[in-house]
Amino acid sequence: MIQFKKALSVVIAMILFVATLSSEAAALPAALYQSSTLQTITAGATLENISRFTLNGWLNINVLRIDTTNPNIKIDTLTNDQITEETRHCSRSSSTR
Repeated sequence: MIQFKKALSVVIAMILFVATLSSEAAALPAALYQSSTLQTITAGATLENISRFTLNGWLNINVLRIDTTNPNIKIDTLTNDQITEETRHCSRSSSTR
């Protein structure tokens, strides 16, 4: 009886695994046509543009690949510490409403 339960659990696990893989593959639309261009932005950063035509229409995919181990690459935030006259005007007009 214990061997039967083990065998049944293995069979169920395999069925679930195969069902998961096939559902992910079915979710991707079939590509009828695909082309891609690769553009080097700098050492360690490339931009890939993928144009794909599927049964649902055109897809335009942009993929930015960054090598974070490259010493020339630094990921940081951009901030603006200055308040311009335009931002003062916008904040005044929104506060008067």
